[in-house]
Amino acid sequence: MSAACDLSLPSVSNRSTALALASPAPVATGEDLATYDDLLARVTAAVKPSDVLQELWVRDATDDAWEVLRLRRYKAGYLAASAPRGMQAVLSGIGEVHSINLAERWAAREPAALADVRERLETAGLGQDAVMGSAFVKHIDAFERIERLIGAAMARRAATLREIAQHRAELAEQLAAATQIAVVEDAAYTVVASLPGAGAKAA
Repeated sequence: MSAACDLSLPSVSNRSTALALASPAPVATGEDLATYDDLLARVTAAVKPSDVLQELWVRDATDDAWEVLRLRRYKAGYLAASAPRGMQAVLSGIGEVHSINLAERWAAREPAALADVRERLETAGLGQDAVMGSAFVKHIDAFERIERLIGAAMARRAATLREIAQHRAELAEQLAAATQIAVVEDAAYTVVASLPGAGAKAA
């Protein structure tokens, strides 16, 4: 095979530099580095990157997946933090004059306020969904922006995985073409002798 057709993959030692180039891990305060490393290892095992480009893409896909998980946690946390405003809206809606004070005491988990709020909600035929729904509506623009960020991260992850698939397909085509060329170059040719009398018939 000619040197121009050598399409062998990089060695493992060379491929291992890709992850180092992508450091540090995008772990925010309060997040667990070991959990991120586990996710990266799982994605790497699933994709099985075969060259440095694929390793970099695996890192990109992992980072986008990590961002999606983070944004979903932030969304849930933001909704939980908004619960007092939702409770205030519900209490105000059922006629509570001191809705702000009672909602704040409820958020502080004061036993008397918890019992008072529970009684008032039961009397009105309302539950926790009414509270969280009110909180969601009050901050719906923020939640919509978070959803757009989640969608963008998911789209980037999907695009990265498509890049890996396309790269593998192109590499397979190149390897197939190189193999075909090698077969032709390495083929042995023999000259078949003329059969007796062939020249006389031709004459």
